[in-house]
Amino acid sequence: MNEITTKAKQYSKIKYKIFFISLILSFVFLGTILYLGISHILREFVYDLTGNLYAGLFIFLTIFGLIYWFSFLPLDFYSGYMLEHKFNLSNQSLFLWIKRYLKQNILSACIALPLIELLYFFLKNYPETWWVLISIAWIFFSIVLVKLTPIFIIPLFYKLTPLKDGKLKERLAKLVLLSRMRVRDICEVNLSKDTKKASAAFTGIGKSRRILLSDTLLSNFSYDEIEVILAHEVAHKKFAHIWKHLIAGSALTFLAAFILKFILDNYSTRLGFSGIYDIANFPFLMLYFLIFEIVFLPLQNAFSRHLEAQADKHALVLTKNKPAFISAMEKLASQNLADKEPPILMELLIYDHPPIAKRIKFAENSK
Repeated sequence: MNEITTKAKQYSKIKYKIFFISLILSFVFLGTILYLGISHILREFVYDLTGNLYAGLFIFLTIFGLIYWFSFLPLDFYSGYMLEHKFNLSNQSLFLWIKRYLKQNILSACIALPLIELLYFFLKNYPETWWVLISIAWIFFSIVLVKLTPIFIIPLFYKLTPLKDGKLKERLAKLVLLSRMRVRDICEVNLSKDTKKASAAFTGIGKSRRILLSDTLLSNFSYDEIEVILAHEVAHKKFAHIWKHLIAGSALTFLAAFILKFILDNYSTRLGFSGIYDIANFPFLMLYFLIFEIVFLPLQNAFSRHLEAQADKHALVLTKNKPAFISAMEKLASQNLADKEPPILMELLIYDHPPIAKRIKFAENSK
């Protein structure tokens, strides 16, 4: 085992521990809030203050969110800043990390608050069909979010510029043309201001469709390696992987909402809530969705790994460049300190891409 592999193993083991610590903390936090009746106390406080469900819910969520945020801040700081610097993966200053962290949380709150308000509106006004309505609303929102991600969300954090390298752009444009697909642009992302890790992504739908290549990838990978990585991203469009993810996510959304309706209809009063739209039940809803996510996480990851393997296969067929694919995987593993052969449990719970060793073995065995 060489030095980089050893370092990657050490880094990954810590990341795995953080994953489980985060889960345990989430259960402890939500369980404590419910067991001690803190959510009921908070509900009475905001109702006395406002006398209105939706205004009260807004204040409830703001206070609850701040408590949650401060509770997880030490773990977030360690995993997002200290650990990345310890393994020399981060380029962020402390100020930049704080700025980025605040921006991420504010954006998350701006997205979550209206959706949660809408959920309780449906719970109150449509007690029999709320689960269908909120599922449809979530699916619609997911589609809009996918469309807006490359033109609004990502530019909030990174500068996107059209690929400048003329020779490389010509090669990549030919590859896209060979795949008979259209993309708005192939863009360079200034990821290096945050991290040394390399990344590439196919994002957006319709006219917002873009292929993104990080500057950390462009500066460290050969043209052949970048070409095979692009071919992988192109495959996501060719096989409609974004839409397949949306369809699978939609099915799980309906299932989660349907099960939750059964629980709320039959157990709300037994759990100490005044009704299905009692805002004191919000921590319980979070706990339910956390459990649902854990139960279905292996299935979601397995589905994602299947699509990624399909994209790998297409990249090898399209470029006919097995050596470039293998060397690209090796470089990604080295530059990102990826665990090439993770424990099977971690692969099931965390990995939405096949582990690097399996991707290399697949390429070596391909015709």
